[in-house]
Amino acid sequence: MFSQTLVLETAPLLEAILAQPFLKELAAGTLAEARFVRYMQQDALYLAEYARALTTLASKAETMEDLVTIADFGKGAVFVERQLHEQFLAQFAAPPATEMGAACFAYTHFLKSTCATRPLGVGLAAVLPCFKIYTDVGHRLLALAAKPNKYQAWLDTYAAPEFEALTTQACALADRAHAQAGPAEQAEMRQAYHHAARLEAWFWQDAYAPGQGFPILA
Repeated sequence: MFSQTLVLETAPLLEAILAQPFLKELAAGTLAEARFVRYMQQDALYLAEYARALTTLASKAETMEDLVTIADFGKGAVFVERQLHEQFLAQFAAPPATEMGAACFAYTHFLKSTCATRPLGVGLAAVLPCFKIYTDVGHRLLALAAKPNKYQAWLDTYAAPEFEALTTQACALADRAHAQAGPAEQAEMRQAYHHAARLEAWFWQDAYAPGQGFPILA
């Protein structure tokens, strides 16, 4: 399966992501609140644009079933993650951000342009790391996280069965699109996933230490 192959190909990147100070300290419960707030502020801006990318992607679906499934991804992400953002920003008495950082800007523009201008399968591959990597990170961190942990709600959200179910659906759609695509589109799907996965890595890096630039990761 395409999605399973991608997991194997990006396994070193996932380990590099898990080794980042942001996630190691989040799991330990020692992450500075200012860094977590910066991340949540940027993630809220990202979420709005991610939902727009999914809406564009849904419009390209060839069946009503696929259209509804993709649209539900956006609805689910906005509902669940927006609640998480509001909870933590209120907890730390932090205002919403109004300006995107470099990683957020690059990632959202890549997703929106890919979903708008490329075939459905390429768009599905581009949005997939936001599901798959977050699910994998959520499960891995939850298993080793310190308790009590002031960031427990974040850990619980991305390790939840409900989020994993969305990830499974997204993988199934991408797998089907890949099976139906020609060799050129298949290659572009793989490239889109890898690039989006690296942007995921940069997003956490930029939250921890803004301005370091796009990470050079395999």
